[in-house]
Amino acid sequence: MNLCRVDLSYCDLRDCRLDGTSLKEANLFCVDLRGAELEGADMTRADLRGADFGVGAQLKDVILQRAYLSGVTLQNANLFRANLQDCDLKDAVLAGADLRSANLAFAELFRVDMRGADLRNSNFESAHTEGILWEGAVLEGIRI
Repeated sequence: MNLCRVDLSYCDLRDCRLDGTSLKEANLFCVDLRGAELEGADMTRADLRGADFGVGAQLKDVILQRAYLSGVTLQNANLFRANLQDCDLKDAVLAGADLRSANLAFAELFRVDMRGADLRNSNFESAHTEGILWEGAVLEGIRI
């Protein structure tokens, strides 16, 4: 499904099936995405500030390149192989998230909570990592 550049701000998208959907440059400001299926969705340059993913969001293989995710909570989210390159995650909560093999190169990660996250084989090259909470995170094979 192609929803590029659509304005869905403040919409209730709970439990929607959006696997593989193109949401490039979409306005998803303060959207309720709890229980939504988003595996493989392309949200390049989407504005997701204030979006509610709930706990344990399924975002495997999602593309969030250059997306705006500042302050978003993705606690215990499945972000396996997610492309988060050059995205804004300032003040986000990724505690307990599965970020194995994720691409976070050039991402803005100021004050991100990654406590207990699985970051094995993730790419953090040229990412801004100041103030990250790393306690209990699995860091094997990460590239910085």
